[in-house]
Amino acid sequence: MFKKGIIAASLLLTIGTAVADEDTVIKNITSHERMANAVVTIDQEMTAKIKKAYPSVDGYVVNVSGSRLLSNSDGSLVYQLKSIFDTATMQDLQSTINYAVMEKAGNKDWIDLPLNGDVEKQADIYAFSDPTCGYCKKMHTEKDRYDGYGIQLHVIPYPRSGLREGTPGYDNWVKTVCAVNSGEVYHEGILSGVFPEIPEGADVQGCKDMVEKGFRLGRELGISGTPFKVGYALNGQKMMSPGYIPIDELAKKLNISKP
Repeated sequence: MFKKGIIAASLLLTIGTAVADEDTVIKNITSHERMANAVVTIDQEMTAKIKKAYPSVDGYVVNVSGSRLLSNSDGSLVYQLKSIFDTATMQDLQSTINYAVMEKAGNKDWIDLPLNGDVEKQADIYAFSDPTCGYCKKMHTEKDRYDGYGIQLHVIPYPRSGLREGTPGYDNWVKTVCAVNSGEVYHEGILSGVFPEIPEGADVQGCKDMVEKGFRLGRELGISGTPFKVGYALNGQKMMSPGYIPIDELAKKLNISKP
């Protein structure tokens, strides 16, 4: 898979190198009847970030009906970003964009689980989570070990079943966001499977809006399951990873050792 990604990336970045205007790029992407109804836009901000990080990239970051892809310079080819790697750093273009998307979102206003004890904070982990996700629950069973490393957990709503009322993932996230102490409620709820009812007078629509905000952010990042973690260490190290990672391995990715 890796070799195919590199070969396809090479073809993508070398074919169609003539400069084309953006209207031509969109026209070429939608030229086939199967793509005729696709909504295609060029993400100027992300294109600029990619070209700054990878000057050899001659193309555009495009949004095709909700999926972020990389186009060559005239729109005759598009490719999934997550399969293209910088061989010098082993950094993939999708991660470069995802960090930018997360930082644009502000990495704040999510559900915070405060650190326990007197351990000095060394990192923040933002985890897209679903209340019905077994590996998300396993992550919460290690909360004390996260604290031991000085890694603070922040969880972001991502109901895997989508924004559908009546599904446990969505409904329990709305209950969580509406709770007075949402971090504690989510932590205890995902471990026990029991979430308190929405308190009287809560801004239910505002709670739903926050769940939707987290879900939309996850879709923008292209995540396909939970937990999906984005980490920032105070030493400058960053990490991004789908799925469950044991805390010792996660700390190693962030170049953190126990105090």
